[in-house]
Amino acid sequence: MSIQPTSALNALTGSSPTGLSRGLVDDARRIENQDLFRSALAKAGGEREQTPEQRARTGAEQLVAQALVNPMLKQMRQSSQAAPPFAPSQAEKSFRGLMDAELSQRMVRSGNWALVDRLAQDMLRKVPTATPTQSSTTNAVTNS
Repeated sequence: MSIQPTSALNALTGSSPTGLSRGLVDDARRIENQDLFRSALAKAGGEREQTPEQRARTGAEQLVAQALVNPMLKQMRQSSQAAPPFAPSQAEKSFRGLMDAELSQRMVRSGNWALVDRLAQDMLRKVPTATPTQSSTTNAVTNS
């Protein structure tokens, strides 16, 4: 199956695909393929626009997982005095940090943590709700 350049490209150039140079057609196909791939990823990943409350909750969960739970898991694993048959192998030692990070994220996400709720509320109170374009122009004005 061959993907044809979009009609928008034909309207912009005022010609048919056969009249375009090979490079321009290839560029148009690549851009169209990228757009199709991006939309497929968005559908598969369930990407959608998050509300400010959802973003604050996600940020608070990540903060608690990284700053509180992950260091506790790391310290617990280091203090383990397991006997040789039950001691961690070299592979376990190599991937221990990744496992701890994932486990801490899951623990915080699955439980009802009052600290996460409080941090999310504080984030919402301190950060003004603005669209991305408004916040970028506001930052540009305040930084100059």
